[in-house]
Amino acid sequence: NLAIVGGIIACGVFLFLLSLMGLIGAVKHHQVLLFFYMLILFLLFIIQFSIACACLAVSAEQQHQIAMEGWRKAKLPI
Repeated sequence: NLAIVGGIIACGVFLFLLSLMGLIGAVKHHQVLLFFYMLILFLLFIIQFSIACACLAVSAEQQHQIAMEGWRKAKLPI
């Protein structure tokens, strides 16, 4: 699906730009850039931790039900 590929590419570009921001901040000893780099990494950690906790709280049957509902909503009329 093109939307999924686009989302993966967008995430990759975002992470690449974020890593460049950290590299430039470290090389130039730019404290403001490093602060925002640290802040964005902290927010990403919180998001990932929240998603992991949510995934652990969902049973296998609920996962199957959510996946089936997602497939039903994702089907496009041909």
